[in-house]
Amino acid sequence: MSKIKIKNIDCPTESSLVDSFIYDPDSRILEVRLYNSSRNAVIPYYYESASSRIFERFANAGSYGTHYNAYIKSNMSERSYSEVGEEPQASEKLKTGPEEFLSKIEEVSPILMKAEPELMEAIRRRKDDKNIFYTEDKMPALYTLEMRSRLISEALRIMQENNLDEDLIRECAEIGEEMTTTFKQHTLVNYI
Repeated sequence: MSKIKIKNIDCPTESSLVDSFIYDPDSRILEVRLYNSSRNAVIPYYYESASSRIFERFANAGSYGTHYNAYIKSNMSERSYSEVGEEPQASEKLKTGPEEFLSKIEEVSPILMKAEPELMEAIRRRKDDKNIFYTEDKMPALYTLEMRSRLISEALRIMQENNLDEDLIRECAEIGEEMTTTFKQHTLVNYI
């Protein structure tokens, strides 16, 4: 499994449009999280078949918003999506899960929090996600869920590499699994 690439942006100081973007080299999916001021929310958009070069150019752009509009939005096909109605139990777990996960790590290993700040910040930002369901040809593509799972898997891998306590790793894995299960049970079932 390749290392995921993350760029968190201090919004609105560095960009009034782009909150963050993540590139998963294994799936070649680029997630761009845009700030929508009218809804006071961050909305993730997904682009498939992206190369690592696209991520690198975006990460080194002078203006993230200008680069996004000129080179990504206008040149890459975006997944169509529809927002899923808020299910209270799923929404609550999606908000509290990332915080539970990070506080568990911070409690035992503040060094890991400092060693991987981009990854930990990307997980923290997930608590504000809306329940968004991406579709293509009427088949579900749960990228908001998949990217969250990928970030947590990356954190768990790093924890294992650093020989952290197995009980802690198991507890963190259970939090991630609970987020996934809750999302599927209370959101996906009601949509299909």
